[in-house]
Amino acid sequence: MDVLVFDDDPYCAELVSELLTEDGFAFDKFLDGARALEFIRNLKPRLVVLDVMMPGMDGLSICKALKSDPRTKAIKVVVVSGKAYEADQAEARRCGADHFVAKPYDTLRLREVFTTLLGSPQPAPADGPSAGPVSARVRIWGSRAGDGAAPALPTACVSLEFGQRLVILDAGTGLRGLCAAPPPAHKDVWLFLTHYHEDHVNGLPALAAAFDPSYSVSVTGPNDTRLPLGQLLTTRVMSVSPRARFKAFQLAETSFPILEDVRVSTMYTMHPGATLAYRFDYRGRSVVYCPDNELEDPGQTQTDFGEKLARFLRGADLLIHDARFSDEDYPGAKGRGHGCPSRVIELAIREGVRRLALFHADERYGAVQLEAALARARQELQVAFKPLVLDLALPGAVYEL
Repeated sequence: MDVLVFDDDPYCAELVSELLTEDGFAFDKFLDGARALEFIRNLKPRLVVLDVMMPGMDGLSICKALKSDPRTKAIKVVVVSGKAYEADQAEARRCGADHFVAKPYDTLRLREVFTTLLGSPQPAPADGPSAGPVSARVRIWGSRAGDGAAPALPTACVSLEFGQRLVILDAGTGLRGLCAAPPPAHKDVWLFLTHYHEDHVNGLPALAAAFDPSYSVSVTGPNDTRLPLGQLLTTRVMSVSPRARFKAFQLAETSFPILEDVRVSTMYTMHPGATLAYRFDYRGRSVVYCPDNELEDPGQTQTDFGEKLARFLRGADLLIHDARFSDEDYPGAKGRGHGCPSRVIELAIREGVRRLALFHADERYGAVQLEAALARARQELQVAFKPLVLDLALPGAVYEL
Protein backbone atom coordinates (compact mmCIF):
# COMPACT_ATOMS: atom_id res chain seq x y z
CA MET A 1 0.00 0.00 0.00
CA ASP A 2 1.45 3.37 -1.04
CA VAL A 3 -0.94 5.93 0.46
CA LEU A 4 -3.81 6.19 2.91
CA VAL A 5 -5.96 9.34 2.69
CA PHE A 6 -8.00 10.57 5.68
CA ASP A 7 -10.22 13.55 4.83
CA ASP A 8 -13.89 14.16 5.67
CA ASP A 9 -14.31 16.44 2.64
CA PRO A 10 -15.36 14.01 -0.15
CA TYR A 11 -14.36 16.43 -2.91
CA CYS A 12 -10.82 16.93 -1.59
CA ALA A 13 -10.47 13.21 -0.92
CA GLU A 14 -11.59 12.49 -4.48
CA LEU A 15 -9.13 15.01 -5.95
CA VAL A 16 -6.24 13.36 -4.10
CA SER A 17 -7.53 9.96 -5.23
CA GLU A 18 -7.58 11.06 -8.87
CA LEU A 19 -3.97 12.28 -8.67
CA LEU A 20 -2.80 9.05 -7.06
CA THR A 21 -4.68 6.98 -9.63
CA GLU A 22 -3.16 8.90 -12.55
CA ASP A 23 0.33 8.38 -11.12
CA GLY A 24 -0.19 4.68 -10.52
CA PHE A 25 -0.07 4.57 -6.71
CA ALA A 26 -2.03 2.01 -4.66
CA PHE A 27 -4.14 3.82 -2.07
CA ASP A 28 -7.26 3.81 0.06
CA LYS A 29 -9.34 6.70 1.39
CA PHE A 30 -11.35 7.21 4.58
CA LEU A 31 -13.78 10.00 5.39
CA ASP A 32 -12.96 10.33 9.09
CA GLY A 33 -10.12 9.67 11.48
CA ALA A 34 -11.98 7.37 13.87
CA ARG A 35 -9.82 4.27 13.29
CA ALA A 36 -6.93 5.87 11.44
CA LEU A 37 -4.17 4.57 13.72
CA GLU A 38 -5.52 1.03 13.50
CA PHE A 39 -5.71 1.14 9.70
CA ILE A 40 -2.25 2.67 9.35
CA ARG A 41 -0.61 0.11 11.64
CA ASN A 42 -2.31 -2.79 9.86
CA LEU A 43 -1.89 -1.62 6.25
CA LYS A 44 1.60 -0.09 6.66
CA PRO A 45 1.42 2.57 3.91
CA ARG A 46 4.44 4.50 2.69
CA LEU A 47 2.63 7.83 3.10
CA VAL A 48 -0.43 9.17 4.93
CA VAL A 49 -2.49 12.25 4.01
CA LEU A 50 -4.23 13.75 7.06
CA ASP A 51 -6.83 16.50 7.16
CA VAL A 52 -6.48 18.66 10.26
CA MET A 53 -10.20 18.99 11.03
CA MET A 54 -12.24 15.79 10.76
CA PRO A 55 -14.46 13.67 13.03
CA GLY A 56 -13.16 10.76 15.05
CA MET A 57 -9.56 11.91 15.51
CA ASP A 58 -8.02 15.06 14.09
CA GLY A 59 -5.06 14.96 11.72
CA LEU A 60 -2.52 16.59 14.03
CA SER A 61 -3.24 14.10 16.82
CA ILE A 62 -2.89 11.22 14.38
CA CYS A 63 0.38 12.67 13.04
CA LYS A 64 1.83 13.09 16.52
CA ALA A 65 0.86 9.52 17.48
CA LEU A 66 2.44 8.09 14.32
CA LYS A 67 5.71 9.96 14.75
CA SER A 68 5.91 8.99 18.44
CA ASP A 69 5.55 5.27 17.72
CA PRO A 70 8.69 3.37 16.60
CA ARG A 71 6.48 1.10 14.47
CA THR A 72 5.15 3.98 12.35
CA LYS A 73 7.60 6.89 12.74
CA ALA A 74 9.17 6.21 9.32
CA ILE A 75 5.84 6.66 7.48
CA LYS A 76 5.74 9.95 5.59
CA VAL A 77 2.94 12.31 6.64
CA VAL A 78 1.34 15.11 4.63
CA VAL A 79 -0.97 17.32 6.67
CA VAL A 80 -3.62 19.22 4.68
CA SER A 81 -6.01 21.94 5.80
CA GLY A 82 -8.02 24.97 4.78
CA LYS A 83 -6.43 26.65 7.82
CA ALA A 84 -3.11 27.70 6.32
CA TYR A 85 -2.06 30.13 9.03
CA GLU A 86 1.63 30.07 9.89
CA ALA A 87 0.78 28.95 13.43
CA ASP A 88 -1.08 25.90 12.06
CA GLN A 89 1.76 25.02 9.69
CA ALA A 90 4.25 25.35 12.55
CA GLU A 91 2.12 23.07 14.72
CA ALA A 92 2.01 20.46 11.94
CA ARG A 93 5.81 20.53 11.73
CA ARG A 94 6.07 20.25 15.52
CA CYS A 95 3.86 17.14 15.39
CA GLY A 96 6.27 15.61 12.88
CA ALA A 97 4.58 16.26 9.52
CA ASP A 98 6.86 15.95 6.51
CA HIS A 99 4.82 18.47 4.49
CA PHE A 100 1.89 20.84 4.94
CA VAL A 101 -0.37 21.51 1.93
CA ALA A 102 -3.06 24.20 2.02
CA LYS A 103 -6.58 23.84 0.66
CA PRO A 104 -7.92 24.50 -1.92
CA TYR A 105 -5.28 22.39 -3.58
CA ASP A 106 -2.73 23.50 -6.11
CA THR A 107 -2.64 20.16 -7.93
CA LEU A 108 0.83 20.74 -9.37
CA ARG A 109 2.16 21.42 -5.87
CA LEU A 110 0.37 18.40 -4.44
CA ARG A 111 1.74 16.11 -7.14
CA GLU A 112 5.22 17.52 -6.54
CA VAL A 113 4.94 16.67 -2.83
CA PHE A 114 3.84 13.10 -3.59
CA THR A 115 6.68 12.63 -6.08
CA THR A 116 9.23 13.96 -3.60
CA LEU A 117 8.07 11.69 -0.79
CA LEU A 118 7.16 8.57 -2.75
CA GLY A 119 9.29 8.53 -5.87
CA SER A 120 7.94 5.99 -8.35
CA PRO A 121 5.06 3.61 -7.55
CA GLN A 122 6.12 0.27 -6.08
CA PRO A 123 4.84 -2.59 -8.26
CA ALA A 124 2.50 -5.07 -6.58
CA PRO A 125 3.68 -8.69 -6.30
CA ALA A 126 2.77 -10.62 -9.44
CA ASP A 127 1.22 -13.48 -7.46
CA GLY A 128 -0.41 -11.54 -4.62
CA PRO A 129 -4.05 -10.50 -4.18
CA SER A 130 -3.21 -6.92 -5.10
CA ALA A 131 -2.01 -7.89 -8.57
CA GLY A 132 -5.53 -7.63 -10.04
CA PRO A 133 -6.79 -4.60 -11.95
CA VAL A 134 -7.27 -1.34 -10.09
CA SER A 135 -10.92 -1.25 -11.12
CA ALA A 136 -13.76 -3.16 -9.49
CA ARG A 137 -16.77 -4.38 -11.44
CA VAL A 138 -20.31 -4.17 -10.06
CA ARG A 139 -23.00 -6.24 -11.80
CA ILE A 140 -26.76 -6.21 -11.16
CA TRP A 141 -28.34 -9.68 -11.38
CA GLY A 142 -31.68 -8.86 -9.79
CA SER A 143 -33.18 -5.67 -8.39
CA ARG A 144 -36.95 -5.85 -8.13
CA ALA A 145 -38.97 -5.86 -4.91
CA GLY A 146 -42.02 -8.02 -4.45
CA ASP A 147 -44.13 -9.14 -1.52
CA GLY A 148 -45.13 -12.44 -3.13
CA ALA A 149 -43.20 -15.69 -2.77
CA ALA A 150 -42.32 -15.79 -6.47
CA PRO A 151 -42.04 -12.32 -8.05
CA ALA A 152 -42.01 -12.40 -11.85
CA LEU A 153 -38.82 -10.30 -12.15
CA PRO A 154 -35.40 -11.16 -10.65
CA THR A 155 -35.12 -10.02 -7.03
CA ALA A 156 -32.15 -8.58 -5.18
CA CYS A 157 -28.69 -9.84 -6.10
CA VAL A 158 -25.57 -7.84 -6.94
CA SER A 159 -22.00 -9.02 -7.49
CA LEU A 160 -18.72 -7.23 -6.87
CA GLU A 161 -15.69 -8.52 -8.75
CA PHE A 162 -12.24 -7.51 -7.53
CA GLY A 163 -10.11 -9.07 -10.22
CA GLN A 164 -10.75 -12.81 -9.87
CA ARG A 165 -12.36 -12.44 -6.42
CA LEU A 166 -16.14 -12.56 -6.02
CA VAL A 167 -18.38 -10.89 -3.44
CA ILE A 168 -22.17 -11.41 -3.65
CA LEU A 169 -24.72 -9.05 -2.16
CA ASP A 170 -28.08 -10.63 -1.30
CA ALA A 171 -29.55 -13.88 -2.59
CA GLY A 172 -32.81 -13.07 -4.35
CA THR A 173 -33.78 -14.91 -7.52
CA GLY A 174 -31.16 -12.91 -9.42
CA LEU A 175 -28.63 -15.23 -7.76
CA ARG A 176 -29.70 -18.00 -10.14
CA GLY A 177 -28.23 -16.13 -13.10
CA LEU A 178 -25.00 -15.43 -11.22
CA CYS A 179 -24.65 -19.09 -10.24
CA ALA A 180 -25.08 -20.14 -13.86
CA ALA A 181 -22.04 -18.05 -14.85
CA PRO A 182 -18.49 -19.51 -14.71
CA PRO A 183 -17.13 -19.49 -11.14
CA PRO A 184 -14.28 -17.13 -10.24
CA ALA A 185 -10.66 -18.28 -10.18
CA HIS A 186 -10.24 -17.21 -6.56
CA LYS A 187 -11.58 -19.96 -4.29
CA ASP A 188 -12.88 -17.80 -1.42
CA VAL A 189 -16.35 -16.35 -2.10
CA TRP A 190 -18.26 -13.99 0.18
CA LEU A 191 -22.05 -13.60 0.37
CA PHE A 192 -23.43 -10.63 2.32
CA LEU A 193 -27.16 -10.74 3.14
CA THR A 194 -28.79 -7.46 4.12
CA HIS A 195 -31.74 -9.21 5.80
CA TYR A 196 -33.88 -12.30 5.48
CA HIS A 197 -37.08 -11.12 3.80
CA GLU A 198 -38.16 -13.49 1.08
CA ASP A 199 -37.17 -11.39 -1.92
CA HIS A 200 -33.57 -11.29 -0.60
CA VAL A 201 -33.13 -15.01 0.09
CA ASN A 202 -35.42 -16.86 -2.35
CA GLY A 203 -32.48 -17.65 -4.65
CA LEU A 204 -30.34 -19.29 -1.95
CA PRO A 205 -30.85 -22.91 -3.09
CA ALA A 206 -28.92 -22.06 -6.28
CA LEU A 207 -25.74 -21.80 -4.19
CA ALA A 208 -25.72 -25.50 -3.40
CA ALA A 209 -24.58 -26.56 -6.88
CA ALA A 210 -22.75 -23.39 -7.93
CA PHE A 211 -19.31 -24.07 -6.44
CA ASP A 212 -17.31 -27.30 -6.30
CA PRO A 213 -15.64 -28.65 -3.12
CA SER A 214 -12.50 -26.57 -3.71
CA TYR A 215 -14.47 -23.39 -2.92
CA SER A 216 -15.16 -21.85 0.48
CA VAL A 217 -18.26 -19.64 0.77
CA SER A 218 -18.49 -17.25 3.73
CA VAL A 219 -22.09 -16.15 4.34
CA THR A 220 -22.78 -13.16 6.54
CA GLY A 221 -25.94 -11.40 7.65
CA PRO A 222 -27.47 -9.50 10.56
CA ASN A 223 -28.14 -11.05 13.93
CA ASP A 224 -31.92 -11.47 13.65
CA THR A 225 -33.52 -13.06 16.70
CA ARG A 226 -36.51 -14.22 14.64
CA LEU A 227 -34.46 -16.18 12.10
CA PRO A 228 -30.84 -17.07 12.92
CA LEU A 229 -28.54 -17.14 9.91
CA GLY A 230 -27.49 -20.72 10.60
CA GLN A 231 -31.11 -21.86 10.49
CA LEU A 232 -31.65 -20.03 7.20
CA LEU A 233 -28.64 -21.76 5.61
CA THR A 234 -29.71 -25.15 6.95
CA THR A 235 -33.18 -24.92 5.40
CA ARG A 236 -32.27 -23.14 2.14
CA VAL A 237 -28.79 -24.45 1.24
CA MET A 238 -27.54 -27.32 3.37
CA SER A 239 -30.70 -29.35 2.78
CA VAL A 240 -29.80 -29.43 -0.94
CA SER A 241 -26.41 -31.11 -0.25
CA PRO A 242 -24.01 -28.32 -1.21
CA ARG A 243 -20.62 -29.19 -2.67
CA ALA A 244 -18.66 -26.16 -1.43
CA ARG A 245 -17.68 -25.51 2.19
CA PHE A 246 -19.97 -22.95 3.88
CA LYS A 247 -19.21 -20.75 6.89
CA ALA A 248 -21.75 -18.45 8.56
CA PHE A 249 -21.01 -15.18 10.40
CA GLN A 250 -23.61 -12.94 12.05
CA LEU A 251 -22.84 -9.22 11.99
CA ALA A 252 -23.80 -6.03 13.77
CA GLU A 253 -22.42 -2.57 12.93
CA THR A 254 -18.72 -3.12 12.32
CA SER A 255 -15.82 -2.70 9.88
CA PHE A 256 -13.25 -5.32 8.89
CA PRO A 257 -11.10 -6.44 5.93
CA ILE A 258 -12.39 -9.36 3.85
CA LEU A 259 -9.45 -9.32 1.43
CA GLU A 260 -6.02 -7.71 1.62
CA ASP A 261 -7.25 -4.59 -0.20
CA VAL A 262 -11.01 -4.71 0.43
CA ARG A 263 -12.68 -3.47 3.62
CA VAL A 264 -16.37 -3.84 4.40
CA SER A 265 -18.31 -1.62 6.82
CA THR A 266 -21.88 -2.14 7.99
CA MET A 267 -24.68 -0.11 9.52
CA TYR A 268 -28.30 -0.81 10.41
CA THR A 269 -30.97 0.75 8.21
CA MET A 270 -34.55 1.93 8.72
CA HIS A 271 -36.39 -1.21 7.62
CA PRO A 272 -38.56 -3.74 9.52
CA GLY A 273 -36.38 -6.35 11.24
CA ALA A 274 -32.60 -6.44 11.51
CA THR A 275 -31.35 -5.00 8.22
CA LEU A 276 -27.83 -3.96 7.24
CA ALA A 277 -26.30 -1.73 4.58
CA TYR A 278 -22.78 -2.48 3.35
CA ARG A 279 -19.93 -0.24 2.25
CA PHE A 280 -16.94 -1.67 0.38
CA ASP A 281 -13.72 0.34 0.13
CA TYR A 282 -11.15 -0.84 -2.41
CA ARG A 283 -8.02 1.00 -3.52
CA GLY A 284 -9.55 4.43 -3.09
CA ARG A 285 -12.91 3.45 -4.61
CA SER A 286 -16.11 2.80 -2.67
CA VAL A 287 -19.46 1.08 -3.24
CA VAL A 288 -22.42 1.39 -0.86
CA TYR A 289 -25.25 -1.15 -1.07
CA CYS A 290 -28.40 -0.08 0.79
CA PRO A 291 -31.36 -1.82 -0.88
CA ASP A 292 -33.94 -1.43 1.91
CA ASN A 293 -33.98 1.86 3.78
CA GLU A 294 -36.40 4.66 4.59
CA LEU A 295 -34.95 8.14 5.00
CA GLU A 296 -36.19 10.30 7.85
CA ASP A 297 -38.99 12.73 7.05
CA PRO A 298 -37.60 16.30 7.12
CA GLY A 299 -40.80 17.47 8.82
CA GLN A 300 -40.37 15.13 11.79
CA THR A 301 -38.03 15.20 14.78
CA GLN A 302 -34.65 13.97 13.61
CA THR A 303 -32.59 11.24 15.29
CA ASP A 304 -28.87 10.57 14.83
CA PHE A 305 -29.68 8.11 12.03
CA GLY A 306 -29.54 10.73 9.28
CA GLU A 307 -26.04 11.85 10.23
CA LYS A 308 -24.81 8.27 10.61
CA LEU A 309 -26.12 7.39 7.17
CA ALA A 310 -24.60 10.55 5.67
CA ARG A 311 -21.16 9.63 7.04
CA PHE A 312 -21.58 6.04 5.89
CA LEU A 313 -22.19 6.87 2.23
CA ARG A 314 -20.29 10.16 2.00
CA GLY A 315 -18.08 10.37 -1.08
CA ALA A 316 -19.11 6.96 -2.46
CA ASP A 317 -18.22 6.29 -6.08
CA LEU A 318 -21.39 4.22 -6.45
CA LEU A 319 -24.45 4.21 -4.19
CA ILE A 320 -27.07 1.50 -4.78
CA HIS A 321 -30.07 2.62 -2.73
CA ASP A 322 -33.70 1.73 -2.16
CA ALA A 323 -36.19 3.66 -4.30
CA ARG A 324 -39.05 1.17 -4.21
CA PHE A 325 -41.89 3.66 -4.59
CA SER A 326 -42.34 6.54 -7.00
CA ASP A 327 -42.41 10.07 -5.61
CA GLU A 328 -46.17 10.15 -6.29
CA ASP A 329 -46.87 6.87 -4.46
CA TYR A 330 -44.47 7.34 -1.57
CA PRO A 331 -46.80 9.40 0.71
CA GLY A 332 -49.11 6.39 0.91
CA ALA A 333 -46.19 4.04 1.63
CA LYS A 334 -44.53 5.89 4.50
CA GLY A 335 -43.53 3.75 7.43
CA ARG A 336 -42.92 0.61 5.35
CA GLY A 337 -39.14 0.92 5.39
CA HIS A 338 -38.57 1.98 1.78
CA GLY A 339 -37.60 5.09 -0.17
CA CYS A 340 -38.43 7.15 -3.23
CA PRO A 341 -36.15 8.71 -5.88
CA SER A 342 -36.30 12.41 -4.99
CA ARG A 343 -35.18 11.99 -1.38
CA VAL A 344 -32.37 9.60 -2.24
CA ILE A 345 -31.15 11.89 -5.03
CA GLU A 346 -31.09 14.86 -2.65
CA LEU A 347 -29.08 12.87 -0.10
CA ALA A 348 -26.61 11.63 -2.71
CA ILE A 349 -25.95 15.14 -4.02
CA ARG A 350 -25.50 16.55 -0.53
CA GLU A 351 -22.96 13.88 0.45
CA GLY A 352 -20.84 14.01 -2.70
CA VAL A 353 -21.85 10.65 -4.19
CA ARG A 354 -20.56 10.31 -7.76
CA ARG A 355 -23.09 7.81 -9.13
CA LEU A 356 -26.49 6.70 -7.83
CA ALA A 357 -28.28 3.55 -8.96
CA LEU A 358 -31.94 3.49 -7.88
CA PHE A 359 -32.68 -0.04 -6.66
CA HIS A 360 -35.54 -2.30 -5.64
CA ALA A 361 -38.36 -0.79 -7.73
CA ASP A 362 -41.71 -2.32 -6.83
CA GLU A 363 -42.97 -4.99 -9.21
CA ARG A 364 -46.09 -2.93 -9.96
CA TYR A 365 -44.04 -0.51 -12.10
CA GLY A 366 -43.41 -1.39 -15.73
CA ALA A 367 -40.23 -0.66 -17.69
CA VAL A 368 -41.77 2.27 -19.59
CA GLN A 369 -42.96 3.90 -16.36
CA LEU A 370 -39.55 3.52 -14.74
CA GLU A 371 -37.65 4.89 -17.72
CA ALA A 372 -39.96 7.92 -17.90
CA ALA A 373 -39.38 8.68 -14.21
CA LEU A 374 -35.62 8.33 -14.70
CA ALA A 375 -35.67 10.70 -17.68
CA ARG A 376 -37.54 13.32 -15.63
CA ALA A 377 -35.08 13.04 -12.75
CA ARG A 378 -32.09 13.33 -15.07
CA GLN A 379 -33.59 16.40 -16.69
CA GLU A 380 -34.06 18.03 -13.29
CA LEU A 381 -30.43 17.30 -12.40
CA GLN A 382 -29.26 18.81 -15.68
CA VAL A 383 -31.32 21.98 -15.22
CA ALA A 384 -30.02 22.37 -11.65
CA PHE A 385 -26.39 21.72 -12.75
CA LYS A 386 -26.03 18.90 -10.23
CA PRO A 387 -22.99 16.63 -10.87
CA LEU A 388 -24.64 13.28 -10.12
CA VAL A 389 -24.76 10.37 -12.56
CA LEU A 390 -28.17 8.72 -12.15
CA ASP A 391 -29.23 5.22 -13.24
CA LEU A 392 -31.82 2.55 -12.67
CA ALA A 393 -30.26 -0.60 -11.23
CA LEU A 394 -31.62 -3.08 -13.77
CA PRO A 395 -30.53 -6.70 -14.32
CA GLY A 396 -27.55 -6.77 -16.67
CA ALA A 397 -26.23 -3.33 -15.68
CA VAL A 398 -22.47 -3.24 -15.11
CA TYR A 399 -20.48 -0.47 -13.42
CA GLU A 400 -16.71 -0.19 -13.60
CA LEU A 401 -14.98 1.64 -10.73
